[in-house]
Amino acid sequence: MKSTKKAEKKLSISDLSKLENIFSSKSWPIKSEVGESIFDSFCNMLSSFEQEEIDLILDLTKDFLWVNESQYIMLFCESFRELFEKQLSAGIQQIVLCPLLSESDINKPKSSIILLYFIKANLLALQSRFRQINIYIIDSPTAYNPAELLENHSLCLIDDFIGTGSTAISAVNYFIDKQINIASISILSLVAMRSGIDFLRQNGYNTVATIILDKGIEGSVNADQKYKVMEMIEAKIAVKADYHLGFGHSEALVKMVRTPNNTFPIYWLRNKKNPYAPFPR
Repeated sequence: MKSTKKAEKKLSISDLSKLENIFSSKSWPIKSEVGESIFDSFCNMLSSFEQEEIDLILDLTKDFLWVNESQYIMLFCESFRELFEKQLSAGIQQIVLCPLLSESDINKPKSSIILLYFIKANLLALQSRFRQINIYIIDSPTAYNPAELLENHSLCLIDDFIGTGSTAISAVNYFIDKQINIASISILSLVAMRSGIDFLRQNGYNTVATIILDKGIEGSVNADQKYKVMEMIEAKIAVKADYHLGFGHSEALVKMVRTPNNTFPIYWLRNKKNPYAPFPR
């Protein structure tokens, strides 16, 4: 009697080689010392798609940015230097670092809090490097009290990633509602989508970011066909409308400590239809 179990599809040697080359060029680990291998997850994920879909995922992965925890302080320093030089020339004596949080996210474990912890752990070294301005840290927007600060200070809201910019606007509005001048507030991000940064700057928000990313498909060769293929991929893995092409149609190709939902869902959405997403949230 013949088995009715569907034969498991395997990734072709050619596609396996392409994936290995991508991992090698990006110095991503093929093996994992702890937990599942990201490379194996990629292989298993790709094997469930048709060739045209595999080709698109591989093509997009060539531009994928994976930021490890060890890179956070280095990237922060690059953005902070730009902000520091602007503030120093403006006569600012103190920069107050605060996690970028919308009012509804205060007291929640958001990625901006993780960045703040890294900064706290390196505060002495940072202060020594940027000694002309005092660096002061507060753990939450609710802790901001101008009476405890130098009169000539500025407020810097920090995050590891900016997608659409909507969360950043909500975070700034928390302070504007408390009569804090928008001109004294800056937004600093390690990585940001160009569309989000442009939106913020066009609306008068002072924003700096170390790495600015373009959308993964928009503006590329054969973009219309790529959108059609991605639509097929997302239909197969049951992506909800809110996350089509990533939240806000961001088309992001990035993983931070936690993968932003602005990234194409094929990379992070784990469900029964996509059990091997390599960078789950």
